[in-house]
Amino acid sequence: MKLTEEQIAETNSELSAQSVYRELKQSNDFIGFARCFIFSTEHHVARNSLWILTKATDAELAQLQGMFHELTALAMHTGDSAVRRLSLNIVLRLKMEEEDLRTDFLDFCLEHMMDVREFPGIQSLCLKLAFRMCQFYPELMGELKRTLEAMENEVSMKQEINPQETNRAYAFEMWMKSPMPMVTLTKTFDVTRLLKQSKRGGWKFTMLLCWCIGKAASRIKEFRMLPEGDKLYRYDQLAIDVIVKNRKGGINSCSIPYTDDLQQFNAEYLSRAQRVSASCESITIEDAMVIGTSAMVETELDSIVNQYSGVFNNPMVMWGKYRKGWFKTTLPISFQFHHTQMDGGDAASFLEELQRCINEGGR
Repeated sequence: MKLTEEQIAETNSELSAQSVYRELKQSNDFIGFARCFIFSTEHHVARNSLWILTKATDAELAQLQGMFHELTALAMHTGDSAVRRLSLNIVLRLKMEEEDLRTDFLDFCLEHMMDVREFPGIQSLCLKLAFRMCQFYPELMGELKRTLEAMENEVSMKQEINPQETNRAYAFEMWMKSPMPMVTLTKTFDVTRLLKQSKRGGWKFTMLLCWCIGKAASRIKEFRMLPEGDKLYRYDQLAIDVIVKNRKGGINSCSIPYTDDLQQFNAEYLSRAQRVSASCESITIEDAMVIGTSAMVETELDSIVNQYSGVFNNPMVMWGKYRKGWFKTTLPISFQFHHTQMDGGDAASFLEELQRCINEGGR
C-alpha cells in the first residue's frame, strides 16, 4: 500500500484522518490496511489506524469479518486504552454468530464493564458486546442480568474514608476549620508546542489544555481525595469542569470525564459543551473529583485568585490570554487548592507535571 507508518503516526486530526480514509476508500483494501497497521508495536500507528477504520461504513468494515477473532484478541491483550476502545468499537460493528462466541472474550467484557477503574467508553462497549454474546444462550442472559444487578450494589466511585488512615490526617485537623483554607499558586507556562498542535491538528486550544490538566492531575495521588463538609472522600475518577456560554447569553458549567485518550476526551468535550450551550443546563459528574477551570481569554492576566464560598472545595485552574513572543508563547496559570487536599509541595509538583504534559502534547 502507498500509505506508510510515518503517515499514520502523524494523523492527529479529524481532517487528516478523513484524508487517509478517502485514500483508503479509493483503494478499497480495508483488510490490507488493517493487517498492515493495527497490530503495529508503535502505539500511535496502531491507535490512529484503528481510528481511521472507524470512519468506514459498515459495508466497508465487513472486509474485516475474517479478522473477528484477531480484533477481539487485540482488545483483550493491548495495554493501550485507546487501542482497546477503538478495536472494541470495530468488533461491535461486525456480525456476530453463535460460533463466534468465545468464553474468554465474554469473561473479559463482563469484567471490564464492571470495573470502576475502566474508562466509561470501554465499559459501555463491553456491556453491549456482552449482551450480544449472551443472547445466544438463555443461561448466559441470566448470568448477565445477575451481573448487572450486582453492579447496582457496587461501591460508588466516590467513597468516604477515615482521614486518620491517610497521609492527610494532620492537614485535615489543621485546615478543615480554617476560615480561608484555599491556597493559590501562579506559574508562567511555555505553551508554544500546545499552540502549534492546536493549529496544525484543528484542536481547540482550551480543550488541549484541559486534557493536559487532567493528565497531570492523574499522576498526582492527592487529586484522588477531596474534603466535603466535615468529611474526606476518595475518588476513582477525575473530571474537568469548563465554563460554557449558552445560547441565551449566560453561562453554565460542563463536566467532562478525564481519559488518557485525547480523541475520546475531545469528542466528549465538544458534544457535552454543545449540549450545555443549547439546553442552558449544566452537566455535572457527582461521583468524580472535579477540577474546575476558568478561561478568561479576553485579556492578559498575571494571576487570578478565586473567592472561597465554603461550599466548593474543588481545585481550580484559571488563566487569561496567552502571550506571543518572538520565540515562544507563554501563559500564566493560577492554581487554587484546598490545603486539606494537598500541601504546597504537592501543588508545585502538579504545576511541574502540567508543564511536562504540555510539552508532550497528545503523546
